[in-house]
Amino acid sequence: VGFSLQHELNFSNVLNMLDLGGIPVQARERGPEVPLVIAGGSCAYNPEPMADFFDLFVIGEGEEVLVELLECVRDWREGSRSRTTRPRRDLLLHLARIPGIYVPSLYHPVYKDDGTLSALEPLTGEVPRRVRKRIVPRLLPPPTKPVVPTMRVVHDRGMVEIQRGCSRGCRFCQAGMIYRPVRERPVAETVQAVEELIAATGYSQVGLLSLSSSDHSGIAEIVSQVTRRHGPDGVSMSLPSLRIDSFSVGLAQMIQTTRRTGLTFAPEAGSQRLRDAINKGASEDDLLQA
Repeated sequence: VGFSLQHELNFSNVLNMLDLGGIPVQARERGPEVPLVIAGGSCAYNPEPMADFFDLFVIGEGEEVLVELLECVRDWREGSRSRTTRPRRDLLLHLARIPGIYVPSLYHPVYKDDGTLSALEPLTGEVPRRVRKRIVPRLLPPPTKPVVPTMRVVHDRGMVEIQRGCSRGCRFCQAGMIYRPVRERPVAETVQAVEELIAATGYSQVGLLSLSSSDHSGIAEIVSQVTRRHGPDGVSMSLPSLRIDSFSVGLAQMIQTTRRTGLTFAPEAGSQRLRDAINKGASEDDLLQA
């Protein structure tokens, strides 16, 4: 049973779902017959608040480590004559050796006097002292055949990730830190993914996702090709989270030729002093020019 932990306010929902599913809420109460309860996502970088409830956390990007995790579970099951009698800890020990996987029951957290975490001490020499995040060296092909809801949803459009990571270093942004290094999806692969997505779903709007879409070195070419090929059919583009200091008039002109447009600028603070304090960098002139 897997959860993507994106916001701390969802933590109570996780516990409620486990309870409704008949799964013991506390990880220590689960026997070998109970499914593993795992978590990933941005909140997994601070796993201790939920450590008592999860068998393991995936720290970092999951595309590769998830396959390794599933293969390990499969091999463990096939190697056991009776899965219900084989110790659950044996499986967790095997999983903890996979880079990027943190098994809370195999570590002891040490806290400072003020309640902040000081260290994690392994309870056995069979697990690494430090769990390092997993990074996908190259973006895998994006999904282009998602499930299309039959009801209206908030973001009623297709999504294609064009870039992961950010080089800007805004001090308030967790995502800009944890998803480093920057990796761009090639222009040709992005355009092909947009075409496949539109053909498979019928969406009339496509979002080009990244932490800062205008920082992609080929963003102008992507917008140009998608607009030229699909603009006449009424397909529009959405560019969320644009950097004001890297946005261009030419890019705006290409986007406005489509049926409808979506642009999001994020100055983040109302004064130059505050923008400098959070390392945002954009000046008031940049704001007015954009």
